[in-house]
Amino acid sequence: MLKKILLPTIFLVLAYGFWVSPNCKTIAAGIAIFLFGISSLEDGIRVFTGGTRERLLRLQMACRKRMLHSSCRHSDSTVFGQ
Repeated sequence: MLKKILLPTIFLVLAYGFWVSPNCKTIAAGIAIFLFGISSLEDGIRVFTGGTRERLLRLQMACRKRMLHSSCRHSDSTVFGQ
């Protein structure tokens, strides 16, 4: 019920702000252009690196998980005397 009311309320508040204040329109346009630029930049970096960065991060995380898993097993055996 709250979700059905929340979105129209936000739209109404934004519409009122745009109608009352021209500065609100300018700020909203600037934020929209900024977010579009950030999205384009992210896509460009992904194309430029060819997904290499994501593969390296996944490999690094997998190595960390293995290291943590093996160190946990080792520490458990020393703590409990097994």
